[in-house]
Amino acid sequence: MATNQIPRKYDWFFARSDMLLKDKEALIFFHYNMALAKTLKMFEYDGLPDTIPYRELEKILQLNSFAYWLKKDDKLYVFFGGLGGRPNEYYQPTNFIVANPYLQFFKTVKVNEEGVLMWNDYSHMGLSLMLRRYAELMAECDITLRFGLINDRLVSILQASNDTAKESAVALLEDIEEGRKLGVIMGEDWIDENGNVKVHDYRKANTQDIKDVMELQQYLKASFWNDIGIQANYNMKREAINDSEAGMNEESLKPFIDDMLECRKEALDKINKQFGTNITVRFASSWVRREKIVSDETEEDKPEEQVEETPSDEEKPDEKGGNEE
Repeated sequence: MATNQIPRKYDWFFARSDMLLKDKEALIFFHYNMALAKTLKMFEYDGLPDTIPYRELEKILQLNSFAYWLKKDDKLYVFFGGLGGRPNEYYQPTNFIVANPYLQFFKTVKVNEEGVLMWNDYSHMGLSLMLRRYAELMAECDITLRFGLINDRLVSILQASNDTAKESAVALLEDIEEGRKLGVIMGEDWIDENGNVKVHDYRKANTQDIKDVMELQQYLKASFWNDIGIQANYNMKREAINDSEAGMNEESLKPFIDDMLECRKEALDKINKQFGTNITVRFASSWVRREKIVSDETEEDKPEEQVEETPSDEEKPDEKGGNEE
């Protein structure tokens, strides 16, 4: 049934779940958006028109791998639409189809003839798949960690021989899981011939499994940061590491984000020429500090230039070929 009621902002933008750790898709969505909130701060723009918020531009680029810059009613916008047409000599699309209901804008244009196509990266991949990958793995870790924490509360299984005893056992386990109170079991069915409560060993209390899951979470977080160009070492040795170990993967951080920056600069050169704008882009936030650190380390690694020393007046030979004493 159609409704004119607008959902609450929280429900609109985020997959709300009252039991987040029991809803895997909601948990994946949570980690996905947490990661996206970080990647949207990778770049800063100067000179963007009021019709193009930089967060919307970056969201289109990162999630869809491309954005198309086009004018509508003498105002510059970025759109996401369909790419098609007869491929060019490098099998790249030649047409862009825009369909924007709000602007009532429906049109097919020739790529880079009317408007400019901006890619997120030269592999045309975007960040959506990478964000989803880490979100799914992090969600699995959260669920496993939750079950591990719950299972550590119970080291034995209680035996029930009828429905009444079973309900009593279930109530006990629920009390344990919720951590509200100590549970009590009543009934003769729980007592063996020696007058003891019937129990069976379930598992030995062991925190190693939980530690392994927590270490995996830290590894995934560090890998995610490394993939988007920020140094985040994960110490498998569980001990102090030296400076060379801390910076050994510094060079591997650069190619992908440098690729993303180059794609934006290349497209903006065309946009500025076609539309008479003066838009620039650069790294932002932590990526600026990373770039400065890498640049400083590169300068330190350069060999010192050999400077030819000029002899002082006292060391210059006299006209006779000797030094004055």
